[in-house]
Amino acid sequence: MQTTIRQWGNSQGLCIPKNMLRQLGWSVQDDVEVNVSGDKIIIERVRLNRSKEEAFHKIRQLRKTAADFDGEAELYSYLEERYEGK
Repeated sequence: MQTTIRQWGNSQGLCIPKNMLRQLGWSVQDDVEVNVSGDKIIIERVRLNRSKEEAFHKIRQLRKTAADFDGEAELYSYLEERYEGK
């Protein structure tokens, strides 16, 4: 397949056809590693070595942090301190 390098904002990129991704078993949002070897670009999907239990533990930690965070209250507290008496 032949394609063209395109400008995307301040970067350049290639569009990978859907049928190629399907053939590789890849999908949108998969992490990939990109390397150069001579005059070739090698793209390989990154496989996470994390166990399911570690992943679930991390998700539980993130949910707890988000539940404990009260952004609106912190914002009002900051504004009161910053502009008190003005």
